[in-house]
Amino acid sequence: MPSFRMRAFYPKVLIRWGLVMLLFLLFVLTPFLLWNESLKIWSANVLETDWPPWVIGGFLAGLLTGDLVLPVPSSFLSTAAGSLLGFWSGAFSVWIGMTISCWIGYGLGAGPGKKVTQQLVGKEEVARISGIHNRIGDWVVVTLRAVPILAEASVIFAGVVGMSPKRFFLMTGLANAGIAAIYAAIGAFALATESFLLALAGAIILPGLMMLGLKLRA
Repeated sequence: MPSFRMRAFYPKVLIRWGLVMLLFLLFVLTPFLLWNESLKIWSANVLETDWPPWVIGGFLAGLLTGDLVLPVPSSFLSTAAGSLLGFWSGAFSVWIGMTISCWIGYGLGAGPGKKVTQQLVGKEEVARISGIHNRIGDWVVVTLRAVPILAEASVIFAGVVGMSPKRFFLMTGLANAGIAAIYAAIGAFALATESFLLALAGAIILPGLMMLGLKLRA
């Protein structure tokens, strides 16, 4: 009888988790479907204006901060940062924007996102997934930082399952640094055609080496 109940229980849980994932993806995808092209054209027009570097840097960082809820062409803006501001200033602006966006996503997940998820799948199921996430969450967050849509969903989910804030900010900070550096370098050296592949490599390899170094020093 217990095994029968478990077999009946798990399909329901999987369906509910599927609904949670669908809600996360809809939250991230809807702005892209509605306003992506319009915002990309508007951003390109704004960047053609003769603004001082600090204004451009703040503008780019601000747009990237809203990446979670706005259809921001992040790869375009990140590459433009390197072209318009140079490597160091461009990378810093991108890193600031991406990192604040991660904080917002984590907060949304830890607050309303967690409440909604607990209502859909139950507190015990959230606690069970939290235990799994504690074992593999570092690499999930790091490796998905350069993957569109999944990057935003992963930071919200990290908040939902209660990933350690310190660990979350460390991992996303390292991953964002790798992505920002690669995109800024591409912009500075006009190599935009390979931007996504290089950003993906930077998001995985550089933070991975830093994590390995931290473990070796521990």
